[in-house]
Amino acid sequence: MRISKFLQEYRTEDVFSALTEYFGYVIDATKEAQNCIRALQSDKSSDEINRDVLSHVNNVIEYKKEADVLIRNEVTKLSGSKFSPENRAALLELMFSGGEIIDSIETLVFTLKMGMMADINYKDVKSTVISGMIRMFEKLEREMVYIKDAVTIFMDEPDDASGKCNLASDMEKEVDMVYSYTMTELLKSSKNSNPSRFYLFKEMINYIEITSNRIEDVGNKIRILIAEYS
Repeated sequence: MRISKFLQEYRTEDVFSALTEYFGYVIDATKEAQNCIRALQSDKSSDEINRDVLSHVNNVIEYKKEADVLIRNEVTKLSGSKFSPENRAALLELMFSGGEIIDSIETLVFTLKMGMMADINYKDVKSTVISGMIRMFEKLEREMVYIKDAVTIFMDEPDDASGKCNLASDMEKEVDMVYSYTMTELLKSSKNSNPSRFYLFKEMINYIEITSNRIEDVGNKIRILIAEYS
């Protein structure tokens, strides 16, 4: 089978261990972003909440830096690898697609940070909006774990890896369902509220959805790799 030779190249160059590490950073960043939203539910003072949120934002930034360095190093290694141009291009596309995931997570927490710097009050945000965002994040994390699992077992069990990608795709649909609920709750609660606050929460909810779509896109690329070389 063509996939046997293809996977041997991956094993020789040790690409997927780096991708597994990379997606670990993405999962950690996702957890920290979720903690930012959880902090908004706290009974602490606004100043204390802001400090907690900024601490989680900084953690996301650090994970993003580690992930970026890892990807840059792998891209450099690919330039001198034994992969064929076709295989190298497929791997680069997969890596850059993964990079877009953590980019959207970072943008989400920066949006929250900008709102705090502008002294926008989050205390009056409807609890169903916050809880909906947390549910989206929980499903997002599970979706990301499926992709990490797929990358981890790709070389030894490509069919099972494809199955993990299918599970990630199913989880993306669940994120869509919670997205619809959360956005509806935001719209219902924002008829007479601060338009700036509405805009910021709309953007953050959208970025969770965008992140989920980008995770599914990575899963699709893994499945395509498996299908093309089977």
